[in-house]
Amino acid sequence: LLAIQYQIEDYIENEHIVEKKTILDFVKMYLKVFNATQKSLANLFEMQDSNLHKYLTQGRKLNPDLVLKLSAFSHTNPEYWLRIEVKNELFEVAKEKEQDKKYAKYDYKNLLALSNN
Repeated sequence: LLAIQYQIEDYIENEHIVEKKTILDFVKMYLKVFNATQKSLANLFEMQDSNLHKYLTQGRKLNPDLVLKLSAFSHTNPEYWLRIEVKNELFEVAKEKEQDKKYAKYDYKNLLALSNN
């Protein structure tokens, strides 16, 4: 179980994502260790399997209730699950950013250049 936690921490802390991992990827690691299914986890969490799947694959944003359930289930810090979700959202934006550089105009240097004029 510690190995999975270390993988989560490494994924969160690594600035360069080679392969995007969803919350589902990490949950599957836990399920494999426990020889359990996503459906049994949904039952444990008192929710429908289809709803849980939407949260785990980023079809829906995580809510505090589910974050706390994931944390209790995995014995991990609740922030880990939110940080995975945020990291993946930023990863998607960064891909776009590299393509069209649309965020370059927000550089503080541009503000300083305007102030000096």
